[in-house]
Amino acid sequence: YINSSDFENNKLIPKKFLINSNSEQAMIKMTSTGHGFDNNIYAAEFKPIDYYVYIDGVLRETQYNWNPDCGENPIYPYYETSNSYIHTWILDRANWCPGLKAKSFNHEITPYINSGDSVEININFQAYSWSGTQTPSYIIDCQLFQYEDANFNNSVEILDIIKPSIKDEWSRKNPICGKPLIKIKNYGNNPLTTLEINYNVIGGDLHTYNWTGNLSFLETEEIELPNLSSWAGSKNEFEVTLRNPNGQPDDYTENNTMISEFEIVPEYPETFVLWVGTNNGVVNSLTQESETTWDIYDINGNTVYTSGSLYANTQYKDTLTLNPGCYTFIVKDSDEDGLSYGYNSDGSGMIRFREIGASWIKVFDPDFGTNIIHQFTVGGSQNQITSTNNDAWEIFPNPTNNKIIISGYEEDKSTVIINDNLGKKLISRELQSGNILESFDLSKFQSGIYFIKIINSNRSITKKIIKQ
Repeated sequence: YINSSDFENNKLIPKKFLINSNSEQAMIKMTSTGHGFDNNIYAAEFKPIDYYVYIDGVLRETQYNWNPDCGENPIYPYYETSNSYIHTWILDRANWCPGLKAKSFNHEITPYINSGDSVEININFQAYSWSGTQTPSYIIDCQLFQYEDANFNNSVEILDIIKPSIKDEWSRKNPICGKPLIKIKNYGNNPLTTLEINYNVIGGDLHTYNWTGNLSFLETEEIELPNLSSWAGSKNEFEVTLRNPNGQPDDYTENNTMISEFEIVPEYPETFVLWVGTNNGVVNSLTQESETTWDIYDINGNTVYTSGSLYANTQYKDTLTLNPGCYTFIVKDSDEDGLSYGYNSDGSGMIRFREIGASWIKVFDPDFGTNIIHQFTVGGSQNQITSTNNDAWEIFPNPTNNKIIISGYEEDKSTVIINDNLGKKLISRELQSGNILESFDLSKFQSGIYFIKIINSNRSITKKIIKQ
């Protein structure tokens, strides 16, 4: 990429192709990665730009040639000691991350072709200027696919089981004790609108989920499945079978079933201590609000504990008590560089679980990039815990302008505590048992995020609300 004119006229020249007489559909598959970054615009490796797909001289699609998720790279921490680069794995790049496959984009051009005729395809990149010693470059793989109509009318394919899985590429999302996640593709000519999904741990209880949506031929979608009633089975293997696309028998059943090995999540005591030491990275230098926050969710996605805003360069020790069940611990860093990173001056922090009066039970790598997602159980191992609906409360409206209403049923007295985003207690009220319909006035408080905690002998639930 010496300059935009040279790149477009000498490298990415338009090309004509003959569309075969029996071709009914066509697609362009584009993979492009940028490299070189030693000038003030960091071209091209760290230069987020678009490319454009022209068909017969007409702009048909614009694609952002960028991967914004390198901070979630499952290969971490990353070192390039041979050429003196350290910790580069989390930096977002022009469509790639170190160690991972480059992203590919499919561009459907069926409406713009005619069988037996030619078509001109031209890929142009957003222009920019650079100056430096390391010339920017792009590695580009662009392919034209031609094909006849689909062989099947009603068919579906399972592409992947993302959770639960032991695949390296999904290691940040696993192991789990909560909701499975799969990826499907419409393998038939008819739009896919309904689907029956059967899933279970092999040797365990069978579950059925009826999906609805709208996928065109070859379109894909990730589907989150409801929680399993139990993870008990004869082996640690999770099986998914797709049935009855659009209410019809599948025209091709060879790609309907997939099995994924999985690991059991760790089990922790019902009461333990969370140690968090924030580093110097701040969202706001005036308030010294840390880039790092954490939350703990139950199996239904309710917030059980939350850090709210933390102060930078501060150590926190929180004693957590959890009812038996499956939980998700999530740590987020707004700058996507974790609590330890070799390319800044934020210093280093820590995140650990410690058993009371004993040793560490979990030490997290502070060089985690964007987030930590860690599922675990308390009160029993994963295959001993059955799922129940612990969400007995509704809070509405959310967002609200002034007033919120808490509705639910409890057999015991409950206490409602409303905290601001810094953890300051604003309201505390005791509620009697039975059917509850309680109103809270927030009109005297500023707009922002608040947390409502409901505590009784059966559960402790925290929910986030927004006051406009």
